[in-house]
Amino acid sequence: MAVRKFGKKWWVDFRSNRTRYRKQSPENTRTGAIAYELSLRQKLARGEEIGHTERKDREPTFSQFAAIWFKDYVKPNNKHSEQLAKKYVLAKSLVPFFGSILITQINGHDIERYKAKEVELGFSNKTITNRLTVLNKCLGTAYEWLDLQGAPPKIKWPRWTLPEIDYLSPAECEKLLSHANGAIYEMALMALRTGMRQGELRGLQWSSIDWLTRSVSVRHSRDDRGMLVPPKSGRARHVPLDVDVYAMLYAQREIRDTYFSEQTATPTTITA
Repeated sequence: MAVRKFGKKWWVDFRSNRTRYRKQSPENTRTGAIAYELSLRQKLARGEEIGHTERKDREPTFSQFAAIWFKDYVKPNNKHSEQLAKKYVLAKSLVPFFGSILITQINGHDIERYKAKEVELGFSNKTITNRLTVLNKCLGTAYEWLDLQGAPPKIKWPRWTLPEIDYLSPAECEKLLSHANGAIYEMALMALRTGMRQGELRGLQWSSIDWLTRSVSVRHSRDDRGMLVPPKSGRARHVPLDVDVYAMLYAQREIRDTYFSEQTATPTTITA
């Protein structure tokens, strides 16, 4: 038997001859739904047409909806780097596997087969989880936007542990700095002493530095298009500057006031 309760309504949900049937039970009880399913199966056995709750002429395949989802959801709501990541996952992994399947016909078994294939290809559980997260959000949005009956298939998430972070030792930091010069040295020094990310360093402006409190306000990050965007956390944070970094920045400020252009927010090239 395949009767399910969605919200306050009882539904029958079963497959016959590779076709899925979903219909709301006329009697809104579990017993009534079971009886309704039996009557539908009997009609099918007699060769009668019972019709589909799912309208396959209008329901898109995963590939078709993924294109809509990327254009109407991912682009307006995700940062550029996240858009690129999701675009890659869809194009290289999810669409090749699920692309020709109708949205409501994607089931738990399909997802388990996908996971098995990813494992066979040598991907880690963390990578598989990231890709399943994209699939889960896309399917959830499809059921919401298309007003599909039921719910997306539940995903059994792979288990994985956070990798250990291999921090640089003081000796390794000194070795790194000894092989850098000019702007590379300055960015490396700031990264080591403040923990700022590469995009945050590239997006740093003079107005972000508080000379009185000797701290920097991390308010921006520069993406691969050269545009200023909010930092990864989505909110500003304040980082104290140690003596070396403060002296380095202050010396550059004394030399040129346009070390970071206030108008274009584009870092100026620095020569040693």
